[in-house]
Amino acid sequence: MFKKLLSFTLIFILSFTAIAYSVDTSTSDMPVAAEIRLSPYEIVHTGLSRDIVIVEDFVDAGSIGVSTFNFGDAKLKLMISKDGKNYTYDLTPKGVPEFFPLQLGDGVYNLSILENTTGTSYKYVRKLSVEAAIENEFDVYLQPMQYNDWTSNVEFMNFVDELTTDATSNQQIIGILYNYMVNNFGYDYNKATTVTSGYRPDISLLLNEKIGICYDYAAIFSAALRYKGIPSKLVKGYTTYVNSYHAWNEVLTDEGWVTVDLTVDAFYNTHNMTFSFAKDDAAYTTKYEY
Repeated sequence: MFKKLLSFTLIFILSFTAIAYSVDTSTSDMPVAAEIRLSPYEIVHTGLSRDIVIVEDFVDAGSIGVSTFNFGDAKLKLMISKDGKNYTYDLTPKGVPEFFPLQLGDGVYNLSILENTTGTSYKYVRKLSVEAAIENEFDVYLQPMQYNDWTSNVEFMNFVDELTTDATSNQQIIGILYNYMVNNFGYDYNKATTVTSGYRPDISLLLNEKIGICYDYAAIFSAALRYKGIPSKLVKGYTTYVNSYHAWNEVLTDEGWVTVDLTVDAFYNTHNMTFSFAKDDAAYTTKYEY
């Protein structure tokens, strides 16, 4: 929640005032990735109980897929480790591949599938290693991942296409999507007070409820930009703007990576306060980036 101004007693009223974000109409030279997953990935499980399939097709483009099946009501987690850094994710054992970033550069990544035993205790179900030779450092931030996978959401893709139909550059696409969310997407104070560990964003919120928490803002924005071929990071950590754990984006513009915080800007916009598209990096402390 925001310090002082942003409290759960405030009513978030959407504002439709113009946002002062200028865009460059010149053609962008942003890199194009060669192996971006553009559609849902289908696999066939053996039908045996406790089946795990690892999808390595996009490893060199910064993405690893995991599909688990026939684990009953078991709670599963995936831990990806490299160079002393660990990223942990909840898995959904329904036989559908879920994809996760390999964002720590070239080298060997250690993967562990863990199953909950009691309370917060887990046991190893499977361990393996994969070696990634990332061909394009921006690829990982163009891939659809578990938290922002748009590939089976035709309505989302159509909506983003309609919003950006007149855009002639990546800078214009960024500006259109940013302005739309700042003006039309509200903050869900109730969810913020009740959200539990393991919450996963739903990018369809952009089309329907148009309200969410910081994680939703960041996941939706990253999904829309990646779908349009613009590298975007989803970042978690802390900022001087907010007095709790927070999520925001870094977007690759023609000027390089820029820190963007839609949650903060939407709040400032609603309250007729001055704000800027690009945030001061010094005000943000990154814990994880995806």
